[in-house]
Amino acid sequence: MFNLKDKKYIFIIIFIIISLISCKKINILSPNKIPPPTDFRIPDKLKPVSITVSENNNDESLVFGGFQKKFFFRGKWYILAQYSYTYDKNMKQFNYKDHTLILELDNDGKINIVAKNLGTVETSPWNYLYQANVINDDEIIFEPYNYGELKCSKETYKYFDKALNKDVNIEYYKELIYPDIYYRSTDLLNWQKYGQYHTYMNLPSPTQLDSSKPKSWQGRFGLANLKMALVGDYIYLYDLRETFYEENPDGSRILPDYTVSKDKYYRIHRDKDMSDPNNWEEVGKTPWGNVSDFEAKYNDGKFYLENGKQCMYKKINNVWTLTPIKNNDKWVTENFIDWQKFNGETPKDIDSYVDDFHGDLGIVKKRDKTPTPPNWVEYYNKVYYQTYNTYMVTYDFNRYFLPIPPINEIKAALNRGETDFVIKPEHVKNAGKNLFMVTDVDPRYAKESDWSLLTPINYDEKSIIWHSGKDTMLFNINNKIIQLVDYTAIKSRIQNYTIYYQVINELMMYYRNYYRNGNYYESMYYKAQADMLQMMMKNPETYLLPDEPVESYTIEFKYHFDK
Repeated sequence: MFNLKDKKYIFIIIFIIISLISCKKINILSPNKIPPPTDFRIPDKLKPVSITVSENNNDESLVFGGFQKKFFFRGKWYILAQYSYTYDKNMKQFNYKDHTLILELDNDGKINIVAKNLGTVETSPWNYLYQANVINDDEIIFEPYNYGELKCSKETYKYFDKALNKDVNIEYYKELIYPDIYYRSTDLLNWQKYGQYHTYMNLPSPTQLDSSKPKSWQGRFGLANLKMALVGDYIYLYDLRETFYEENPDGSRILPDYTVSKDKYYRIHRDKDMSDPNNWEEVGKTPWGNVSDFEAKYNDGKFYLENGKQCMYKKINNVWTLTPIKNNDKWVTENFIDWQKFNGETPKDIDSYVDDFHGDLGIVKKRDKTPTPPNWVEYYNKVYYQTYNTYMVTYDFNRYFLPIPPINEIKAALNRGETDFVIKPEHVKNAGKNLFMVTDVDPRYAKESDWSLLTPINYDEKSIIWHSGKDTMLFNINNKIIQLVDYTAIKSRIQNYTIYYQVINELMMYYRNYYRNGNYYESMYYKAQADMLQMMMKNPETYLLPDEPVESYTIEFKYHFDK
């Protein structure tokens, strides 16, 4: 049970928001980033006269939270929610009820439960829907990321180790395989698995298993590590490491320590039989020498190798032990022939990490993926809205959302020559209305500057709880804008409220500095923000929890030309 009066809850949400971290103790965003009221040049057709809110209350006092995904299927919106709660409006408490729910929005924007307590095991409908990436009119498909992708498959054989006087298991790379496995449903709940793993081509066998063919790069016992990459018409084999038995077939050794990282690499034409050792050609010595087990990356037509190791066997406590020694050299190539050593950083936004095989031989075609639904909605007359949930500060790698003050009123007070602004309860109760942005530019092509923040022009009796829902949970249902309320997010915010005082102290420091220097718009802005947070933190039951079991809000933007 969640009880506001129980102070034992401590919840810290840790996000590493690298782009917002500065050398300051707290990175407070300037009010000019919002932007300030002087920049609010909103065309008349986008400037509403009022913002009206209707609460959609649940008749059974059920509320929901932990929204993970929304998708549109057969004419309706569906949502995956982690939890449902029963809401006691008198005590302003909510108790956990069910988990892993599929929710449906009906034509009036009301929430219906399709299924609940589905679990998150691999084969649960909730998990399949969470991962589903192809949504058609008559089916939903989860196509795993490795669908149709080649990988090098290992197999184990037994070998008698004379030194140990027993059989040991030795792994080697046997074949290239690929899956065409996917999962499909037509009703959200019943899922079927289709496809299997297929062998694309066998690799040369170690001579220990087949001595009828010439010795290949597998050697006698098979490689312990390798990577392959398709470049042009050739498949390159590199990053090789052999087993201990390759040089010590009896399992014992009287010679010194030695390396098992190979300094050679090979290639084969993509159309040739990979199982025939004669079809492979040795490219030559590797420029990095006896180093293997690289971390390989691919980006914009280039392969990057770094964090390699010189893998050695050393005798430690009378036992031959594989001992990797880190190698700091970095290498890059476009064609696997011309390699360059480089000292810089590899690209941050890489296309892919390279597994044991990289490249597409066109064996199986991947399905076109359904785009993620946008965060914005179109209301009417090509006017678009989105929820502005990105205004925040960072402190000790934690993320804190800040309410946006009534900046139009602050600007009016400044124009009257005032230097102080008083926050009233209605400002705090309506802080949730300061979360909507509007544009008439197609959001697919709109720049950040094309979006304008709306601030309440009126304060009616209905309010929106501040920061009550994710920006992804905004919908247009029959020309009604619906914002779902996420009670898991509300719960986390209330549990976390005490450490907001650190942010309040920083805001007050900004206020005093700006006031001292005569910058009264900025000083009133930061003081208003601190006061709003202070009121929320002192009285969370009033300002951070709704009076009724509100499952969603319907928001109506009224314009001067509306009839």
